[in-house]
Amino acid sequence: MTDLNILSCNINGLNGPHKRTGFLDFLRRRKIDIVLVQESHLKEEDVHRCNNKFYEVVSHSSSDTKTKGVLILVRRTLNITILDKGCDTDGRITHIKTIVENRNIVFISVYAPCTPDPTFFSVLSTYLLKFSDFEIVLGADTNSVMSHILDRSGPKESHSQAFCSDKLRQCVTSASLVDSWRLINPSAKSFTFFSATHKSYSRIDYIFISTSLSSAVRDADICSLSLSDHDGNLCRLSLIPRPSRATRWRFNPKLLQDENFCSQFRNKFAEFIEINQGSVDDPRTLWNAVKGFIRNNSISYASFLQKKRHKKIAELESQLQNLTRDNQRCFSDSTLSKIMAVRSELNSLLRSRAEFLIQRCRQNYYFQGSRPSHLLALRIRNSEKFANISAVKSQSGLIMTDPKDINISFHSFYSNLYTSSAVGDPDSFTSFLSNLDLPRLSDSDSDYLAEPITLQELESAIRSMNKGKSPGLDGIPVELYSTFWSDLGPLMLDMINFSVTQGSFHPSINIAVISLLLKKDKDPTSCSSYRPLSLIGTDVKLYAKVLSRRLEKFMNRLVHHDQTGFIKSRSASDNLRRLYHIINSTNSSSSPCAVLSLDAMKAFDQLEWNYLWAVLQHLGLGSSFINMIKVLYFNPAASVLTGSVCSNPFFIHRGTRQGCPLSPLLFALSLEPLAQAVRRSQTISPIIIRNTQHHISLFADDILLFLEKPSHSIPHVLNLFDHFGSLSGFKINWSKSCLLPLNSKFDPTSLSASIPLVQNFKYLGINVFPSLQEILSKNYNSILSKISSDLENWSRLPTSLQARISVIKMNVLPRINFFSSMIPLPPPVGYWNKLDACVSRYIWNGKRPRIKLTTLQRSRLHGGLSLPNFRLYAQAFSLRPLSVWFDPDASVSWRAIEESIVYPYKLKHLVFSGVPLRQCKSRFGPIVTHLLSTWRDVERRLQLVTIWHKHSPIFHNNNLLSGNTPFHCPQWTHHKVNTLGDIYNDSGLQSFQNLKTQYNLPGTSFFMYLRIRSALRAYGVPWNSQLPIHPLRKLILPSEEFPSSASVIYLFLLEHSYKPLSITTVWAKDLNEDVHVLFSDQIWGMFKLSSKNPNQPNDSLEIAA
Repeated sequence: MTDLNILSCNINGLNGPHKRTGFLDFLRRRKIDIVLVQESHLKEEDVHRCNNKFYEVVSHSSSDTKTKGVLILVRRTLNITILDKGCDTDGRITHIKTIVENRNIVFISVYAPCTPDPTFFSVLSTYLLKFSDFEIVLGADTNSVMSHILDRSGPKESHSQAFCSDKLRQCVTSASLVDSWRLINPSAKSFTFFSATHKSYSRIDYIFISTSLSSAVRDADICSLSLSDHDGNLCRLSLIPRPSRATRWRFNPKLLQDENFCSQFRNKFAEFIEINQGSVDDPRTLWNAVKGFIRNNSISYASFLQKKRHKKIAELESQLQNLTRDNQRCFSDSTLSKIMAVRSELNSLLRSRAEFLIQRCRQNYYFQGSRPSHLLALRIRNSEKFANISAVKSQSGLIMTDPKDINISFHSFYSNLYTSSAVGDPDSFTSFLSNLDLPRLSDSDSDYLAEPITLQELESAIRSMNKGKSPGLDGIPVELYSTFWSDLGPLMLDMINFSVTQGSFHPSINIAVISLLLKKDKDPTSCSSYRPLSLIGTDVKLYAKVLSRRLEKFMNRLVHHDQTGFIKSRSASDNLRRLYHIINSTNSSSSPCAVLSLDAMKAFDQLEWNYLWAVLQHLGLGSSFINMIKVLYFNPAASVLTGSVCSNPFFIHRGTRQGCPLSPLLFALSLEPLAQAVRRSQTISPIIIRNTQHHISLFADDILLFLEKPSHSIPHVLNLFDHFGSLSGFKINWSKSCLLPLNSKFDPTSLSASIPLVQNFKYLGINVFPSLQEILSKNYNSILSKISSDLENWSRLPTSLQARISVIKMNVLPRINFFSSMIPLPPPVGYWNKLDACVSRYIWNGKRPRIKLTTLQRSRLHGGLSLPNFRLYAQAFSLRPLSVWFDPDASVSWRAIEESIVYPYKLKHLVFSGVPLRQCKSRFGPIVTHLLSTWRDVERRLQLVTIWHKHSPIFHNNNLLSGNTPFHCPQWTHHKVNTLGDIYNDSGLQSFQNLKTQYNLPGTSFFMYLRIRSALRAYGVPWNSQLPIHPLRKLILPSEEFPSSASVIYLFLLEHSYKPLSITTVWAKDLNEDVHVLFSDQIWGMFKLSSKNPNQPNDSLEIAA
């Protein structure tokens, strides 16, 4: 163990010999080991004057004048290895890379500008990116405060001061640093500087450390320095060698690429089975032995390879030593030749491993460094925030930093959390569920669910599971089972089916490892701020996967479309589209309306199992299938992993595991009775829009209630949820829930419940306001500001053009697409141009663009680099709801609203009905109008305007008029004659007699037929030819032949937006060839094949430019 006393101080000049000597003597007396100095005021040639027999300047940065300047001094007797050092050129930043107790630590001294300069912290953030492999100790005079309340005594901050403080916090957070003094003194006030001008105190001097060093902090103090106008920061670290990760064996998937390993594994496994199969009656015991064989065989093979290499090295070293000794006694040329040969072989063997590692590293950077890969993500991401939990609060409120104490705290928290507190009984469950009219599966459906699991089901499930995921406690990943499925599959099937008959797995395989992930914007020192992810054994997860694949086929029937979480074909965007309609409609409502957003407390972790079994039984899943599920819930256990410490196992008595494939479906089913109770309640008033009622919206446990006359409804809401919570364990934190009034009719004084009233809240990642215009401006402007800041920080990283485009694709595009998909309205004016300018500035590093953005946005097969076109992506997301419009069987929560809004038009006919856009906004509202506007824009820009086609409506069609009004005939509509495709066949317009026979039309409608036929002739629609299918409808409506998604629509829009490249036009003219023939897709594809290096095909752009 090494104790380091670290001092960071602004010394305000060290040019005076007396002050310099006094300062060095102060360091000796206080036994300081490392000193991080700001404002040394020393010029380059004077820095050596700070050296004495006790301390040495190991790194510095000086200004051209006697201003600024930073130093790092180290006690000469300190046992420390300095690997490297560096600095900026402006006298503000310097660092040393060191090894202390086998830990890589970088010490940095920073002096921020006196006048507020937010750009400095952006520069500092980029500077810190260089130390991703090091723990950081950063001493700084920031000239800004981390907290205005705790770190400043004076008046309110100016705008520039507040902005700098915000940038400082962003810098510290992005580097995963913590304030060492605040760690020890979480709520105390103390200051390091007095401003005579403002007559105020502030704490602007800090020592920031990496979160992984938090447990090493033994003391932190602010010490008075009579030699300076600043006080110093003292921090004492007790460093021990960095602990390794928890000792859990994990199979190395790279062994599967070794043919020798696979061959010997199969041979030895066959021997193992021949000896052991039939020796025990319980297949679970045999399966445990199989997993033991897998582990032992893998370890022994890897050990054999290592020992073989080490043995060879030892033999060569011994041979070399003997030959050298012999040659020293009696020199001979032959012996010398042997020495040279042995030495060459030994060097080759020693070098091979290093060459392999170097070659692999270079190859990874060569092949993947510029692609949207994990390797590139490591270069731009913030330092790891969740790998180490540095401190937690005990139940008494004390901060604990010792890793073992932290693990004990989490062990205690989760063992209590997963302890059942059920008070419900079977009669209370029956009484609650029987009044809800819940859907129920048929006997044949429940029989299907309960069928014995087959080998084919298991194999299909394992092929569908994601590779590269962390395995459970046994360390065996899905890749191994997949590779040796023919050997292992039958044994796993026997184990699973036997476990089903016995009602339980072997206790050793039903243990999960809980890995913790900090929730966004939560206190990292609170145990409740972490999301527990259960790492379950692959065999157990595979069993759960089979059950979930069976059950998911019936989820749409069992769960109302109000719930969109975890249900196939449903999306979170459905919830928000419905919410926007409600917000827009209630603004003019005469009744008070509000949205109640509920905050559930540990919803997944507190679900009571007895209640869950009662719900599944009531839904008709059948006792046999429920018993199959209960196998997963028979005495499950878990251990908590925090950093390098793994706790002892504890039993789980409630909750669903976050990480199990079946858990999301079970949770959705468990909440369906609550949602149904809200819908059926006579005392909870829903919001009514055009005769459609809206009660509740759910995405997993994120719940919104739509309330008319909320002061009357909320007491009944409280009673219902409290009763439901007593049965199921689902509890609401009412103090963290919030109520958003939607119109001016709401009277806050009429609300008796203590639910906070808010002006906005966050739902599914979107800030929701009672105005659609506010939702648009606040959300879009916020993400644009964040992206602009991130790109500015990343622009300083040395990355290629291709790497920068990859950053846009894997980081910026998902964020923009999220808002485009969640907000079905046009962004603020000029938004896309601002975003394109921001992206272009990043791609070209602030220089003049050499290639048009539209050229970069072309696909690689068309001479571009696949830079995303955000505007086209937004249009693709805007058109995606048309798949619901075109499909009358689609069941989504907002469909009823839009059907009532567009009446008498039908949704599936509206885009073809020719309604003038100037009328749309007043008749249909902004959401439907935006979709119609996007459709018309795409049709016009892609030159796909087709008025007459199979889907053109006959009735309520502004393009097909009788006189000055559209046709209207309920009689034909009742007989399902709605479009031209209904009255045309392959030969053209059908005769009335054919239509009468086909649709059972009455003879009295012959006059309507004549009127329609006459109108078609007047508009030039041919009678004797087949009508085409609209190309966009075929694209958007999903089918087996044409699967639809936003990405499919985007690619269609992109390829139809290309204009000929100027250079291709010139070449085609010179060579007298057609442009499309000369520059076919294969031509551009050849550039990609010329090299595996992703940067190499940029040559094609030089041609295209």
